[in-house]
Amino acid sequence: MKRLTLLRHAKSSWTNPTLDDFERPLNTRGRRNALEMGERLRHLGLLPDRVLLSPARRSLETAELLLPHLPLQQDQIELDDEIYGASGATLLNRITHLSDCIEHLLLLGHNPGLTELWNRLAPQKVANIPTCSVFSLNLAVNQWGLIKQGPAQVAFIETPKNRPLSFF
Repeated sequence: MKRLTLLRHAKSSWTNPTLDDFERPLNTRGRRNALEMGERLRHLGLLPDRVLLSPARRSLETAELLLPHLPLQQDQIELDDEIYGASGATLLNRITHLSDCIEHLLLLGHNPGLTELWNRLAPQKVANIPTCSVFSLNLAVNQWGLIKQGPAQVAFIETPKNRPLSFF
């Protein structure tokens, strides 16, 4: 069984309108949420084999604050240019080409791609994955290339506000 965990970057700042989208940093709430979510994921025992993350500044800052709470080695964390701005279909294609020795992937990226990917795979659809939220699926396959074919089961969902989500 494979596990796919999606993490949307924390809340970013819009205070400097001249910054390119790629360069937007986290705001105060985003930094606080990333630290808190790191602690919650540590308590949940999240143990990804590999982390793929967008190189956008807000993703890197989220990773810097959250990932130290997880038992990871530096060689398990990989920047992936393809994730920034990727659609759900592009993310799915990227995942299907992973090495099958990876059992649990944590993908740290952006919307709308993460929400599109979730809705392609999950039995419960959502309108939006909120910032700094973690959505995790157990996939009933033993090869990443087969994830579109196997049924998925929600492992857990954690949001900074811990509010119930609307599924459709």
